[in-house]
Amino acid sequence: MSLFRPFDRTQRIVLAMSLLILFALSIGWTLLAGKDINFDQLNYHLYGPRLLLENRWQVDYFAASLQTYLNGVSYLPFYWMVTQGWNDRLIAIILAAVHFVNILLVLALMARLLEGSAWQRLALLVIAGALALMAPMYLIQVGSSFNDPLSSIFVLGALLLYVSHEESRRVLWSLVLTGLCLGVALGIKLTNAIFILSLFAVAAVDYALRFYRRDTSILVRATVLGLGLVVGFLALHGYWSWKLLINFHSPIFPYYNNLFHAPDFPDIAIQDRRFLGGGWLGLFMLPFQMVRSEAWIYTETIAPDLRFAALIILMAILAASFVILRLRRIGQAALHGPTPASTQRHVTKQIVLFFVVSFLIWGGLFRIGRYALVLWLMLPVLIIAVLQTQLFKRYAIGLGGMIVLAQGLLSAENRLERWEGTRWSGAWLDLDIPRQISESSGIFLSLETQSLSAVGLKLSPDAALLNLTGQYVQPSGTSMPPRLRAILQNEMRPIYLMRSFNRAEQVIQAIDWERIDWSGLNTVLMPYGLKMTPGGECARGALNFTPTTFFAESTRRGGYEIFFCRLQRASQGEVAAAVAQQTRFDRLFEHLERRCPSSFYPPGSSTVLTSGQYVRSYFNTGTHMLTSQGVLYAGALRRLELNALADLEKPIAELLDTPIACPPAVVERNLR
Repeated sequence: MSLFRPFDRTQRIVLAMSLLILFALSIGWTLLAGKDINFDQLNYHLYGPRLLLENRWQVDYFAASLQTYLNGVSYLPFYWMVTQGWNDRLIAIILAAVHFVNILLVLALMARLLEGSAWQRLALLVIAGALALMAPMYLIQVGSSFNDPLSSIFVLGALLLYVSHEESRRVLWSLVLTGLCLGVALGIKLTNAIFILSLFAVAAVDYALRFYRRDTSILVRATVLGLGLVVGFLALHGYWSWKLLINFHSPIFPYYNNLFHAPDFPDIAIQDRRFLGGGWLGLFMLPFQMVRSEAWIYTETIAPDLRFAALIILMAILAASFVILRLRRIGQAALHGPTPASTQRHVTKQIVLFFVVSFLIWGGLFRIGRYALVLWLMLPVLIIAVLQTQLFKRYAIGLGGMIVLAQGLLSAENRLERWEGTRWSGAWLDLDIPRQISESSGIFLSLETQSLSAVGLKLSPDAALLNLTGQYVQPSGTSMPPRLRAILQNEMRPIYLMRSFNRAEQVIQAIDWERIDWSGLNTVLMPYGLKMTPGGECARGALNFTPTTFFAESTRRGGYEIFFCRLQRASQGEVAAAVAQQTRFDRLFEHLERRCPSSFYPPGSSTVLTSGQYVRSYFNTGTHMLTSQGVLYAGALRRLELNALADLEKPIAELLDTPIACPPAVVERNLR
């Protein structure tokens, strides 16, 4: 292995032992943190493989809400282990072992930049490994069902292959493998396109230099790199795209439907804007914001990370030294060291360019921490590269060790945890579903943002799953999609409402399971031609788990109470009246969408009437309009206050002619 090549036997043993310790720490943390029964897992991680393996394209409909049709191939190993009844600890250990490949790839990248004595390089290599392992976004996801630490392996592998390909005996073959890795990463997760663009930017700079030197191999190199990308993508996403194309007329349904115009979804492009409120200034402040011990800075959980801020501070000191000294020769020495190797300097520039371009694209499009796991894993490479400059070289090991210690203390102080860490129990999921429900071939529909489609693992293969009003509200009445209408109007099959309540909410909302009034749901159900059965009893099931916190198990009950309530058909008159009532304020809602496009995006969402409130939500933004006590308000995710928009006592026609102030953009969602 090239990682060991520069060292003698004793140093190789030390390095091997260090890697084993890092691996043991990764596994140990995985077991300590507990298994992650996160929202996405219950929503679509376990549904995507089932959709693929059971060919459920014509059986279910938006079963996992918007994420229903994300490629489930990468979740197949996890799905198979869960459905085969493997021990939950064993599953997590296997996943964590695969995810640890990321750390090895970071070290392989780091090794290409190291200089100095062998023992100093070895020490810096171990520090880089520790810093990579301590990335909060890695620790939160390692050993879990998220595919970010899987796809990042292929991104880092592609970057390593590219910066090394000039030294390969088979340059073109190395470029093919680079493209294959990029294509596989894109097939696993489409948001990895940002890293493809970044590596192509690096390649474009390299090829521009070759063009300047009149190197005729540019076209061949670019071609094989592109071919590898296409083959890798088709291998992971080709079959999935084909199934989406023949079923929905879009190879990436429902995303970018403004380009594909699939009839089962609005002609809009979905963009998750929850973290974009700070604008470009917020992006450049993000490295320092990430140090704060608060949720919703760059991810939904508390995941403080000071490594990025440390890198910026070190670079600022380095730049200041260059300006103060002003002497070109001394300044160059401060930045690059006395006699850096030409190849090493070139690789450093490639890695820096890749990081900067990726960060800017990610910050402009998403700013969601999980999507940039590659960057958080790469931070130690850049930190050590700066520490190796002449200015810091003498103190590199000490400064690196201080950053490791500071990050460790920060994570421990803030009790870094999973999204939904739970106690190990043997089986991964403990689903308790009544027999009459598990054997039914009926239609099961949900109304919650958490579709809980994982329940499908305990249902009959003939049962259908639908999510009507989760992240995306399905059109009702005459606008109902034909596929949804055909499923709901099948009178040969019973229809059940599947309602789930997080037990933690039971305490907050003081829910009495025996006295729940279900009749208010008729205003939601009737536009779809359904209503609650008067006096009907609901079968009761559960998803059981016990939450666990950092180094301690929680005493509170976790999991979900799940109710399965038999529905009946509504009459045509009831449906018409319900649709008319539901759309009462739609003209006003649509007027505000046109007037405030940046506040209410994407437009065209359907209205839900529930408990006397008219609500129109804008998926993946957390923004919504709602009526309450004769006033129209705008609300936003994790904002305590509501913005009053209009007095509904006035006629709609008058409101349409009256200027209405748009609600202010949400800059920060973290509640201090």
